[in-house]
Amino acid sequence: MWKIFIVMAFALCSVTLNVYADTQGDKAEKTAVVDKCLSKIGTDTDKKHSDECQQATPAAYFNVALAYRSGRGVTQSFETALTNLNKACDGDYAKACLHIGDIFYMGEGVVKDINKAKVFYRKACDFGDPAACYNIGSFFYEGKGGEKQDYVKAKELFIKSCAAGMVDGCFNLGVMYANAQGVKLDMTKAGAYFFEACELGDPTSCVNIGLSYREGKDVEKDSKKAAKFFIKACDGGMDDACSQKEVVALYEKECKADNFKMCHRLGILFRGLKGGVKRDYARAIRLFNQACEKGVATACYEYGNMYNFAEGVDRDVSQAVEYYLKACEKGEVEGCYNSAFAYDKGEAVKQDYEKAVALSMQACNGKVADACYYLGDAYAKGEKNVTQDLFKAMHYYQLACDGGNKISCDVMDFINKTIEKDSKSEAVN
Repeated sequence: MWKIFIVMAFALCSVTLNVYADTQGDKAEKTAVVDKCLSKIGTDTDKKHSDECQQATPAAYFNVALAYRSGRGVTQSFETALTNLNKACDGDYAKACLHIGDIFYMGEGVVKDINKAKVFYRKACDFGDPAACYNIGSFFYEGKGGEKQDYVKAKELFIKSCAAGMVDGCFNLGVMYANAQGVKLDMTKAGAYFFEACELGDPTSCVNIGLSYREGKDVEKDSKKAAKFFIKACDGGMDDACSQKEVVALYEKECKADNFKMCHRLGILFRGLKGGVKRDYARAIRLFNQACEKGVATACYEYGNMYNFAEGVDRDVSQAVEYYLKACEKGEVEGCYNSAFAYDKGEAVKQDYEKAVALSMQACNGKVADACYYLGDAYAKGEKNVTQDLFKAMHYYQLACDGGNKISCDVMDFINKTIEKDSKSEAVN
């Protein structure tokens, strides 16, 4: 496959209520104290360094807790995680209180206790965490978690969460005004909250507004405005919104007026990648080629894909690589990565590791995780005509892991746990 390099890994030695918690932590607030505490907490030398760790900020305790809660880089310990989360929460660090609420809500390493969860959610909400306010509001809205259904209390908490930028809080307020739940029916207010949720990135809210403009419900009919909101929903990941008649009509009109980005979007629809437009490979490839020649990088990439995967044409890897390189030159980093694959394997081009590495670096700099993994593996093994460099290998593995490459995360996890184990052995000796 073009998108995945098959390379051996380098072996060097939640709940619905709260999907909003920052599981990675606030890296900007991570201090040198965190690193010191991470290296000491959980070892036999804890007491010797208690003064050092007492100097940690709430943000530092929070980041230490996240490491132990996830087991990323250290041996997983819910007890140690909870200890540090409590210290951070006692320091008025809202996210820490939110995480404690999650732990008790899910029974993660503790006995599940909804009442305790609510105590910490309320505390986090009082400190201004919008997810915590939303969680408590959801208990009242649904009549769950030991609370009687109370739309008035739910509304107050949703308003608080919405005002702080919590998209689901805004959406739920729109639903409440649209369905007269604890409030008078008010489609104007419903529309205002749906608009706010749409602006915050909720595709369902964007569709609701688009339908209102299509049907003229509580607003004047306007196909252009309908298309605008359907496109926002499409861009937000709701594929069915992409093929709405107003969207297709707008794309066709704009493409004819030499808006080549719209030609590319139209090509995506006819390639069958979004929504319910009837697939037309011949038209898609013409549109991609047209847009590519006018500088739309992603159109070059899609054109290459059609030849690579034989969609409506005979498979032609040489043609695919030519357009992947065009895409790369115009700034589409996926094109750089796919070109790198070709040079690495010598498929349709002369094998050239130097070009493969250079193109992978472009792709990695553009946050293509698999490209970073490829570089990490190359430097770890001293292959692909690069000099072995374990520090560079770890750098690229970490970038790949941060970008979602699981193999790289496993490699870094192994390395960090090996270092932790060695540190403990040295402390004992």
